[in-house]
Amino acid sequence: MAMASVTKTPFHKRLFLMLLAFSWTIVLCFIGFQYLREKQYKSDFLNAQLQLYNRHLLEVVDE
Repeated sequence: MAMASVTKTPFHKRLFLMLLAFSWTIVLCFIGFQYLREKQYKSDFLNAQLQLYNRHLLEVVDE
C-alpha cells in the first residue's frame, strides 16, 4: 500500500497568499467605488451644464 504524498504548503505561505488576495480585493473594491463615484460626478456635472444651457436658450427665445 503506497502512502499518498501530500505536499502541504507551509502556514506562512498560506497566510501570505490570503493577505495578498485580501489586499487585492480591497484595492479592486476601492477602484470600483471610485470609478462609479467619478461616473456619477461627471453625469451630474453634465446635467448641470445642460440645465444652464437650456435656461440660457429659454432667455434668448423669450427676448
